[in-house]
Amino acid sequence: MRNLFQGRRRFGFTLVELLTVIVIIAVIASLTLPAIIGARRKANWTQCQSNLHQLSLAWMDYRYQNRDDTPDWLSSLYPEYCSSALVYVCPGDRLEGRIDGSKPQDLVDNGSEAFNSTDDNWGNNGIPACSYFYEMCNTNCEYVGGVRTWKEQKIIELQGKDRTRFPVIRCFHHWKDRRYEVRWPGAVTNRMEGMTINVAYDGNILFSCENWKATIVRVH
Repeated sequence: MRNLFQGRRRFGFTLVELLTVIVIIAVIASLTLPAIIGARRKANWTQCQSNLHQLSLAWMDYRYQNRDDTPDWLSSLYPEYCSSALVYVCPGDRLEGRIDGSKPQDLVDNGSEAFNSTDDNWGNNGIPACSYFYEMCNTNCEYVGGVRTWKEQKIIELQGKDRTRFPVIRCFHHWKDRRYEVRWPGAVTNRMEGMTINVAYDGNILFSCENWKATIVRVH
């Protein structure tokens, strides 16, 4: 009997072996997950920049065809100047531009009703969703008491500014991907803000902090 049991093969794993395998898998996952997240983040940036580039071309074409006037809404570019409604949605927008428009749901520190007043999520000209914030829209600007539209206010602010650094179309859906230490005009202390990807007035793509008027002290 002893020889019979001694010659029998053992099948399956012991508890120690299973725990060892689980630990190895966990270690591998911890090493690869940041790389996967980073690759996905960069892919979202690339696609978002492509969207903004197409909107930039359409926006500049509109200005060329309309004596340098700007459209009242981003959706006004569709379909004559921008043929695809897909470019209005950022891949980083979890709600795909359908609810609250350009305001990310996890962006708490926005400080104003700007996202609501400029929301282009009303199906204008067949655009059912829009992830992007448009600084030049034709609606009352709340931070000047509604006495001017956003377009009128931004034309005033544009005077004397570097047009390659003056954002007009903005994406806030990457705000957690990179952090900036910034100082607001007139402030004595610094604060932290997230990243935005933008189209500048001259049509170039611009990375900046949430408040573009702030001075970037350090990138984290």
